[in-house]
Amino acid sequence: MDYKEIADSFEISYAAAKQRYWTAKNNLKKIILKEGEI
Repeated sequence: MDYKEIADSFEISYAAAKQRYWTAKNNLKKIILKEGEI
């Protein structure tokens, strides 16, 4: 396994982790806004 493969696999997992983080953050915002409406 060379550095390029490591970098590529890290980039993919990093991007996926970032995507999950923002999705969770946005979902949390929606939940808070919904509770505020009640």
